Amino acid sequence: MPARDQFLHFMKSGKLDDYMVVRQALIDSPAYEPYSDDLNQIIELVEGKQYQKALDLFRKRLGNLLLSPAGHLMASESMKGLGQDEDAKMEQFIGVRCIEGILATGEGTEKEPWLVLRPVDEYDVLGYFGKTMEKQELVKGGRGTCDIMHCNDGSSHWFDITDAMMRLDEQMEPPKKKWWQFWKK
Repeated sequence: MPARDQFLHFMKSGKLDDYMVVRQALIDSPAYEPYSDDLNQIIELVEGKQYQKALDLFRKRLGNLLLSPAGHLMASESMKGLGQDEDAKMEQFIGVRCIEGILATGEGTEKEPWLVLRPVDEYDVLGYFGKTMEKQELVKGGRGTCDIMHCNDGSSHWFDITDAMMRLDEQMEPPKKKWWQFWKK
């Protein structure tokens, strides 16, 4: 099934299995950049009421932001600003469905952390529950890498960021050609 159809299937079903298929397709895509600055740029455009530019950037980077709750929320805000209220409601629905997909992956505990594609998704989940992060802790273990988000209400929530860290490691590989050997002393 093509990626677009997989995504639409998840939007309709809301089932974990369907979310995981789309999630894996995104991880396997060269467009997946979990530490990109896309969202910050989009948020700045929305805050500056440059709604069309924000929407254009979101659409351009959709391959990276497909399951980003914040990306869809910012697209919704842009559409509201442009007077596209029905489209804005749909984008908001997609953003909530993305949160539901994340929540279906675990319990947010050490034993069953939530799987996120981008560390910024952690803030989306906390915001969905009305929580604010007070302290963040990175834990590497046998199962992978997790962020523990300690909140101002005393709760702690675990997020598995293994896939994001693996992509970061891939992007940070040294160049195959040793260009630095050409420096003369």
